[in-house]
Amino acid sequence: MGLGFLAKGPMAWVVPLSGAISWIWATRGSEKRLFLLWKSGVLLTFAVAMSWFVVVCFRYPELWNYFLGYELVERFASTTHGRSKPWWFFIPILVIGAIPWTGFLPGLARQAVDKIREKKMGPVGWFLGSSVVIPFVVVSCSGSKLLTYILPIYPALALALAIWLSGKVCPRCEKVGWGFALISLGVLGPMLWCVRYVWSEAAEVTPSTGYLVGAMLMASVLILLWGWKIRKGDVLAKVGWVAGVAIFLWHGASWEMERINDLLGRQASVCSLAKLANRHQPERLFIYRARAAGLLFVTDRKVWISRADADVVVKPSIEAEGRLFAKPGDLQQGLSAGQKVEGITLRHVYREEFEGKGWEILGRAGEFYLIRGYGAGR
Repeated sequence: MGLGFLAKGPMAWVVPLSGAISWIWATRGSEKRLFLLWKSGVLLTFAVAMSWFVVVCFRYPELWNYFLGYELVERFASTTHGRSKPWWFFIPILVIGAIPWTGFLPGLARQAVDKIREKKMGPVGWFLGSSVVIPFVVVSCSGSKLLTYILPIYPALALALAIWLSGKVCPRCEKVGWGFALISLGVLGPMLWCVRYVWSEAAEVTPSTGYLVGAMLMASVLILLWGWKIRKGDVLAKVGWVAGVAIFLWHGASWEMERINDLLGRQASVCSLAKLANRHQPERLFIYRARAAGLLFVTDRKVWISRADADVVVKPSIEAEGRLFAKPGDLQQGLSAGQKVEGITLRHVYREEFEGKGWEILGRAGEFYLIRGYGAGR
């Protein structure tokens, strides 16, 4: 948990603490109660989690307000970070992310509510339910939302589904769940193929023919085998067959990521643009009005950034101060007419501030453009 906080902040505590506290509450006065080493555990967690923050904050006291105010309070309680989404944003993400098991979720939720109402929910149920519901509510209330924020709840959700399926499941819930699983896997390939006809952005970036044919073939084989033999087997065999096909399809989709990257908007990876800039070796690299940290990681170069975009908390060095600029035209100053300036900005920003002013588009990744300009002459 301490290392998790260092990597991802307070959310690394929400899932395990939600589950642990709920388990202790559910087993109060019971032999199943866990005797956790709360004092030493909490001290160790805080020591690891706060180690780096305390060191840098004592060195640069102005960072206390930055970490606690801007990065913690404002990220959760405001829209300062530009990632504001409606409260229901994670509901469709949860539904899509659970495919092909989504059809079982209503039955699982209904059984959980019934057990709570009848006071029959066991400690394992409270543990897993709290590990899903509480973090989901927390991120849904946050003023900053990204697709990946609910990833930590999927392990607990998968365990809850596995335990439920291994026990008594009402015939109707089972029928709906397995039916949805087969249908969702069966229509995935055709749906991806049809996207190009209903979404102009996808005309040239849909998955490869090989993947689409493979997805449809595997799903068809699964459906045929299901009707012939699998549906008569035990639940473990059913889960194994469906999970096997689903893993192939999901991992296959990840292999196709470069082809569908342009459909991801501001969630797209800019690695392809960074690699392109690396080949060009421009005299200056910049990021303007965009979150494109991938440019720094891939190129391993110092980049120019606008003052409005920079989180300037600690007074920068003279060299770093020289790489802060106020407007796009500043990027071309101090360079000869033949020297190149390349950087990443958003598509609408390019139209507003760069188009028609001597800049050209070199590449695209989602909503991001890699653009090039030339020095204004010394």
